[in-house]
Amino acid sequence: MLDAALTALAAAAGKAVVQAMATDSWVAFRDRIAQIFSGGDSERERQVAGQLSETRDAIRAGHVEAAVAAGRWQGRLETLLENQPEAAVRLEDLIEKIGRSDSQQTTVQQISAGNRARINQAGRDINNTNTKNKRTSYGGPLAVIAVIAVVLALGWGATKIVVWVRNTVNSATITENTSCRDYLKASTEDRDHAVKTIGVEKGATGAGNPMARLNVDYECGQSPDTPVGKVIAKQNY
Repeated sequence: MLDAALTALAAAAGKAVVQAMATDSWVAFRDRIAQIFSGGDSERERQVAGQLSETRDAIRAGHVEAAVAAGRWQGRLETLLENQPEAAVRLEDLIEKIGRSDSQQTTVQQISAGNRARINQAGRDINNTNTKNKRTSYGGPLAVIAVIAVVLALGWGATKIVVWVRNTVNSATITENTSCRDYLKASTEDRDHAVKTIGVEKGATGAGNPMARLNVDYECGQSPDTPVGKVIAKQNY
């Protein structure tokens, strides 16, 4: 269990992580945070950087409150400090740099993106009021349909098409017994779907929360051999 000083550091760092998301230096801060979490593992660093970006997107889209996101990252930072107490020095340095950057950026900037999306750049709240012009995803089923149409035009047999579609769908299937390692290899869309569907089956009350999949990604990164169903079942909040 962390002592009071490290717990306070984790809380401050969690807030600083979210605060950094509203600064012009976000990408640099994101990469430094990911490096601290990675412990020198380049793959782990890539995963954490992706999770940080997804948290920022969720806040900007209004799917999660900044304070809630800060609390989630505080929990992860507490786990980090339990396992790597030497990371405290790097976190303290990072908090100082984020605070210095934020103090130089105190005016709220209006950023126009599509339908006048607004981001509060003061580093306290990140709100996105864009409710129109949702980005349309042309992956998944639409991509399959497009490929089938091309294949039909080329005269490929219907039987081969059915086999190809079945194999494509099966390759992306995630079950509760899928290892965390294999779960993390799946696309973001497939992981989102798995957390929601398996979460419902397991009675996980937080499965529908936008942060649930990010939490599962993080915990799976810590325990790659664990069945993903066990991790999803713990998403209760």
